[in-house]
Amino acid sequence: MTVEAEALGAKLRLGNENSGPRVASHSIQSMSDIEAVINANTEKLSERETMIIKVIETLKDKEDIMFCLSGPFTVANMLMDSGQFYKLLRKNEKDALRLLQSIESHIVYLGRCVVKAGGAKIISYSDSVGAIEIVGPNIFENFSGPASKRVLLQLIEEDGAALVHVCAKTSIALCEVGMCEAFNASFQIRHIMMYLNYTHSKAEAGWLGIDVLRILGQILRKSLSQNLE
Repeated sequence: MTVEAEALGAKLRLGNENSGPRVASHSIQSMSDIEAVINANTEKLSERETMIIKVIETLKDKEDIMFCLSGPFTVANMLMDSGQFYKLLRKNEKDALRLLQSIESHIVYLGRCVVKAGGAKIISYSDSVGAIEIVGPNIFENFSGPASKRVLLQLIEEDGAALVHVCAKTSIALCEVGMCEAFNASFQIRHIMMYLNYTHSKAEAGWLGIDVLRILGQILRKSLSQNLE
């Protein structure tokens, strides 16, 4: 969840056997830094992202691959201090939206590159920092929710796009505030549940009104009585 931020200027501290990689320093300290991210070439992969694509190309004939993408709020909070980011949202909405759109553009580009590499069958999307429980209904409905929806719809607009799995909290919140139309369906998806490391044998899925099932938001329930054979 750090490669997107690194590509936009954040400095990483690589992980070890006890902890994963994390951001060592924010790239945005001033308004000029915000402009630098806004004006950056978002359709360009970093060295580390390019290496990831090569790994996917190597593994695609040997393994089933799921690639995890971070959402715009999660990336934004790795680029700048969270207090500064929320201050920007309150006091300078225009520039906040420009920053989010630049971040969205790179997230979508990375996702498309992963799919074009031919290896990723599932894109797993999560924007934990932009969850409605964290940012509240107002910011979710006006900023983080619409940003996630824009990313999701762009990820599936090309032919041959991977199935996009949206984390349960994000998919539920998008439906609850009316940003997507969804219906519940129970069906057998043994292979998908295996990829996502789910332990339950049945799932309910909600998706964004697409003609073909391309976006999947799952809610797993322990009370479901019917199991896959």
